[in-house]
Amino acid sequence: MLGDRVSRSGILMGFLSQRQAFGGVEVKLASSAPFIRMWADCDGVLLVPGDSFATDWACLQFIRLDEEQPLAGYLEEVGRFNRARIPSEAPTGWSSWYQFLESITEVDLFANVDWAEAHRKQIPLDVIQLDDGFEAEVGDWFSTKAGFPSGLDGVSRRILRAGFVPGLWLAPFVARPGARILTDHPGWILRNRMGAPVNAGFIWDAFTRALDVTHPQVVEHVVRLVTTAVGEWGFEYIKLDFLYAGALRGKRHDPRRTRAQALRSILEHIRKAAGDGTTLVGCGCPLGSGVGIFDAMRIGADVAVRWNPAYKGHETLLRRERDMPSVRNAIHNIISRAPLHRRWWINDPDCLILRQPQALRTPGHDPDPFGGGAEIASTAETLSRMRSRLTPDETISLATIIALSGGSLFVSDHLPDLSAERLDWLARLLPPLPAGLRAMDWFDHTQPSILVLPLEGAAGKWDLVALFNWAETANEGSLNLNLLKRQAEDFRAVSFWGGKYLPLESPNLVSSAIPPHGVRLFSVRPAGPGPGWIGDTLHISQGLAVSTVEVHARSLAVGLDLGRRASGTAFLELPSLPRRSTLDGVAIESVQVGLNVHAMQLQFDGGARLEVEW
Repeated sequence: MLGDRVSRSGILMGFLSQRQAFGGVEVKLASSAPFIRMWADCDGVLLVPGDSFATDWACLQFIRLDEEQPLAGYLEEVGRFNRARIPSEAPTGWSSWYQFLESITEVDLFANVDWAEAHRKQIPLDVIQLDDGFEAEVGDWFSTKAGFPSGLDGVSRRILRAGFVPGLWLAPFVARPGARILTDHPGWILRNRMGAPVNAGFIWDAFTRALDVTHPQVVEHVVRLVTTAVGEWGFEYIKLDFLYAGALRGKRHDPRRTRAQALRSILEHIRKAAGDGTTLVGCGCPLGSGVGIFDAMRIGADVAVRWNPAYKGHETLLRRERDMPSVRNAIHNIISRAPLHRRWWINDPDCLILRQPQALRTPGHDPDPFGGGAEIASTAETLSRMRSRLTPDETISLATIIALSGGSLFVSDHLPDLSAERLDWLARLLPPLPAGLRAMDWFDHTQPSILVLPLEGAAGKWDLVALFNWAETANEGSLNLNLLKRQAEDFRAVSFWGGKYLPLESPNLVSSAIPPHGVRLFSVRPAGPGPGWIGDTLHISQGLAVSTVEVHARSLAVGLDLGRRASGTAFLELPSLPRRSTLDGVAIESVQVGLNVHAMQLQFDGGARLEVEW
């Protein structure tokens, strides 16, 4: 994107696909001869006499920066061209990684399965995903550690028996030095022109190796791995990580393929092996290569147990790093890549981390490199796992932005250890929202801070507005509500996390003293002429819990349906003081909190009927 903030116009440039070659856009404006150039990297592939090479289609579009969805036309055309896979619902679940890392055992896993099964009415999750740590060595996926005596097939059966979708993490294109796959098959390793192994990245405290995905035996190995994971082990949700390794520069077995062709080809083999009924999640993947292959895609940096990136607990030299694991970097990517959601796939914003900071450290255990200072358990019994450094405001920010993304919603804490308060935060995010946020100030700031999500349902039409503070000090946030284009003079607002009705004396929504790295989330509705729902703390949507609304001359009936056990405050606009309020026929109290606005405490299991007479 190249745009003019004064004229509010811009030029969008990109490619329709990433099957043939990786490409880019080069812009040089500070020159006597400014230029814009698009290029396709053909990687110096071999063309024999009679061969030809066609690049992917390039796109150029003029746009208005202030349109509600200025990137939609291009993104939707890419989705159509590549036959994007977009599931009807975003998955929810639990992942082992950010709590147990590589120390996971089936005892730890089953403890969380048991808890999730017992608390399904309050926290309804879909998937239980075993992440890294089960394999004997990274690359040796067919052998498991001693901590998994049941085997991967036994793990999936246990998850399925509890009523969840079994999920498994794999990294099929990388291996650590010393893995048997490398010693047994040295010809599978991607090498540079000097014959040395290509560096696939410093992962797991080692410089890893990449497999040459154009080698027929590597293709056969990867297909067998995916077929086994789905058909024999019984996993229905497969997350594939470090996929960039399939596109690294090197001397390939097939010198006629570009890096993009090599990666796309192996991904197509994987999709065919997994079958259409298996949910595939990409991670660490060049984005364009995965459209039409993956049902969900990680779209940013890993989260972590701290706000800023760090390595072994040290932040100072890494604060400016934008790709390393941290909550700051994860949130930035969630916002900037929000337009991809439900156009290319379901966005995967990475996991929620909800646990409170722990005061104690485990002696003798260094901070881990992934979380930037978290501990790894010495044994499963000690449960001295990754220690959170997040403030409550930072935790709420992560939860809010992940939920507003409308994408996958996974939690990665030891569920039995979560406090009642943190479990309530999680419950109020379920089920996921049906659409994703947009940043109002996306082109004006490198870190957008005004996020909006229009919603519609039985409770009418309204907007969720999040005012975010990236700063290290408390700041004010504001939005002129006329920019929402709701054609109203007066508005009603409810603060979700604060649980309060906010009277608005002008069309400006202002929130003072937003804490460092904090967020304020509001539902905003035009003030209506009649009785109605104006917000709640039951669900982050502040209205989608409402399934039906019946308005009569002197009464209002509201049907509620969340599919889970719920409790919270409802805010209703009524023409006069209520004389009788009931929930499923049981009398409840109401409190006037503003002019014609009344709050009621609700608690129900799955669904309920609220009736108010005045």
